[in-house]
Amino acid sequence: MLNIYGSNGALIQVLAEGFLLIGRQVFTTTGPNTYTPTTGTRAVLVELIGGGAGGFNTVNSTAGQLIAAGGGASGAYSAKFLSILATDVFQATVGAGGGTSGGNGSVSTFTDNSNSAILCSAPGGSAGTTVTTGTAETYGTNGGGTAGASIGDIGFDNNKAQLAHRVSATLGMSGRGGSGPHGGRPVSTIAHGNGAAGVQYGSGGNGGVSINAAGTTTGGVGGQGIAIVWEFAR
Repeated sequence: MLNIYGSNGALIQVLAEGFLLIGRQVFTTTGPNTYTPTTGTRAVLVELIGGGAGGFNTVNSTAGQLIAAGGGASGAYSAKFLSILATDVFQATVGAGGGTSGGNGSVSTFTDNSNSAILCSAPGGSAGTTVTTGTAETYGTNGGGTAGASIGDIGFDNNKAQLAHRVSATLGMSGRGGSGPHGGRPVSTIAHGNGAAGVQYGSGGNGGVSINAAGTTTGGVGGQGIAIVWEFAR
């Protein structure tokens, strides 16, 4: 027997003897990509990560006050084992990361070109919100669930982002983006400034912080997704 594990260490499939790993194709260009099986491929293990959400931006704070913005959630992870023919053609769509004003991450999918059926999907993360300008201690809303349900043999939902936290008129921190399946959670912004971008596939971006009317700030973009196809012969 052959145990098949995803890149995050989770058991996905137990195969009978006779399968041989012969190749791997990795897609990192956002949007649709054509996957053509390597000659001899009879089964594939598809791994997908959705795009991470962007951190939220801020308007200009009022003099003597502070605004902190929430981070974006990570994209989800999904995996699917499929028996195929070497003549089949598929589309591996890589989800983009969310933009600098709290944009949601985009879904990553693996689709059969012959009938447009979605065989595997990993949704993108959703964004948080901004704490309104003020001086009193308060918390914002973090980026929460993914924008849709996963399709696959196994799947893991997003990691939520950290809440934005205003401690006082001069002290606060942005919400950290959610860690992607491979890590990559950026460090919070604690001074006036823009949020940091997600640094791994599917990780969420940080929110921005505006202090004492120093100007508007932007959130960090979310990390893009990825599609990995492991190829097996029999």
